[in-house]
Amino acid sequence: MHHFQAVAFEEKIYVIGALTGLYLGETPIPNIYIYDPSKDEWTKSAEIPEERRRGSAGGCRSSGQDLPSLRDSG
Repeated sequence: MHHFQAVAFEEKIYVIGALTGLYLGETPIPNIYIYDPSKDEWTKSAEIPEERRRGSAGGCRSSGQDLPSLRDSG
């Protein structure tokens, strides 16, 4: 798993928009993965829409609002 921006939220780490494979043959990972450090456990979560799958994603919270971002490589 590579080319992602991890996001920490409520004691868990979210990996969104990751890739797998070697350079020039990377495959987008179709799901969000959540790591729970207290259990040392990964969970496969929601599927990312196919047209939004690519490396690098992130999010933040500002003034109580979630502000997700998927970076467009085009």
